[in-house]
Amino acid sequence: MTLASVVFSNTEWLWPAAAFCLVGLVLLIVGYRRSPLRGGARVLAFLLKLTGLVLLALCLLEPLWTNEAPKKGANDLVVLADNSRGLTVSGPGGGETAGEAMAAKIRGSEGTLPDWLESLGKTFRLQTYTFDSRLRRSADFSELDFNGDASALLTAMRSLRTRFDRRPLAGMLVFTDGNATDASLIEEVVEELKTKAAGSEKPAPIFPVVTGADLSGGKDVALGAVTAAQSPFEDAPVTITAEVGGRGLAGKKVAVIVGNEAGEELARSEVDLGDAGDGGPARSVRIQVPVVKPGVSFFDVVAVEVERAASWNDRDKLRREAGELTLENNRRLIAVDRGLGPYRILYVSGRPNWEYKFLRRALEKDTEIELVSLIRIAKREPKFEWRGRSGEASNPLFRGFESDIPEETQRYDQPVLMRLNTKDADELRDGFPKSEEDLFGAYRAIILDDVESEFFTREQLNLIDRFVGTRGGTLLMMGGQESFQPGNWNNTPVGSILPVYLDRIGKGGPALGAVFNLSREGWLEPWVRLRTKQDDEETRLAYMPEFFSVNQVQAIKPGASVLATVTDSEKRQHPALVVQRYGEGRTSALMVADLWRWGMKDAELREDMEKMWRQMMRWLVVDVADRINIETRTETEGANPVTR
Repeated sequence: MTLASVVFSNTEWLWPAAAFCLVGLVLLIVGYRRSPLRGGARVLAFLLKLTGLVLLALCLLEPLWTNEAPKKGANDLVVLADNSRGLTVSGPGGGETAGEAMAAKIRGSEGTLPDWLESLGKTFRLQTYTFDSRLRRSADFSELDFNGDASALLTAMRSLRTRFDRRPLAGMLVFTDGNATDASLIEEVVEELKTKAAGSEKPAPIFPVVTGADLSGGKDVALGAVTAAQSPFEDAPVTITAEVGGRGLAGKKVAVIVGNEAGEELARSEVDLGDAGDGGPARSVRIQVPVVKPGVSFFDVVAVEVERAASWNDRDKLRREAGELTLENNRRLIAVDRGLGPYRILYVSGRPNWEYKFLRRALEKDTEIELVSLIRIAKREPKFEWRGRSGEASNPLFRGFESDIPEETQRYDQPVLMRLNTKDADELRDGFPKSEEDLFGAYRAIILDDVESEFFTREQLNLIDRFVGTRGGTLLMMGGQESFQPGNWNNTPVGSILPVYLDRIGKGGPALGAVFNLSREGWLEPWVRLRTKQDDEETRLAYMPEFFSVNQVQAIKPGASVLATVTDSEKRQHPALVVQRYGEGRTSALMVADLWRWGMKDAELREDMEKMWRQMMRWLVVDVADRINIETRTETEGANPVTR
């Protein structure tokens, strides 16, 4: 029961009462100026009579002393309890954990609530919940096992405010240790509360009950965020970045160890915690893990004191000897995906060529890339009334073969296409895909090699545009006599998204004796380089052969990057490899059409050429969004259905 206010029920008598007091005051002053009383006796008599006048005036207003009390069963009271593993920590000397102390307060005998909560339940409608990574309804807190992987405190309170937005909520009673894993939301939640408080409806109060063990004098190594990064660079190590901190370990050295699924140590790094060992900002540690097998791999990342590093994988021994407050925050399990492949690339060529032979041979060593090929081996011919032989309707290229195989009996007026490495007999049966369903979900990149624009219909050209700009795929156009300007790609949807201009014809003869080199931007791209050291890369470039088939372009588009150039025998420099972002995807242009010469010089250079092809194909698919399926299910939490 709380004091609300004093109210006057007869306020219409306010002015008469005030006049009564004023007249009485004047009469008292006049009367006591003539009174024979002197000193304190006169002042006391004056104040007593004045008090009597004021009390009489207040009686005219009929003052009432009012109290407010909640109506029984009319308001909700939320009791929220943390169920995260952070409450299992005890002090340096052991003893009761924060979770045990909390459970003793909010759990009664089996299946009941404690007396103090039962007492509150006689006045309020009790709404009891637990939370860790998500919010759950609880009847008596018997579900508390303090095994949750997170403590989403702010998310839980925000969810409860939404649920009780239109209901009379008296307040929230929150039992927690004060550690929230979603603390990044604090500013956003505070702004929401300020906005609501500024309106007509005030937010319900929050009453935190913080429980926790006395951790003073204890030590603890804490492993924070752990991330893994990888690149399309062949044989590149996986880089793992870990945030390390602690308490009671100022100036101590900590070893961060990465182990595989078999418990074998793969890499380690030691760091001096400095002030991070006593609650200061965490130290960032980067560890390079050697070559990781294709597919999904799991790694244990463990942080321990250097003196205990030999026992990093013996949890029982660490628990006995480390003397830390908890070992739960010393270890993280992370997954590294070196491909969910094979990633499929659609290769379209206007004629069989040497480039395709070496490209396909290089990708045979990469299990994560699948090259699906559509190669034209004969162009369409005009449909005349006369034939080479009477009654012959098929292309004479297949004369002498069985005629009952539709795939191999193209008509005169249709190009003859060869499909390679398709997943089934129906893939690419009708040539290049004609719908988003057939193209977007099946491939992550498209390669156009020595094929003219007239090979595609207008709708197929627009489809390639949408494949890059909307779906987020990658397009590579390779050099050849039917590519770029010679293939009439200018003024087409595909020509407009390429990173080079096709309407600016260069002067002079062909680029002969062209020497390949990397640009400044190219040196910064790991998938363009083949060596880890600059000196080794420069030596490799010096041994590359000269090239004699280069599609000359005079300018690149704004936003494009030249990663490689060629310098011909006349000392003219031409772009050789250009890339750019377009919409959600990327486009690239490789102007050198005879890279196969690189692999013909000797076996070592052939290995370099094949590695270059594999790294380029990895780059084509590495940042392309995966196709996802979204499924929903409806569950019931208490009386509220929840869709997930």
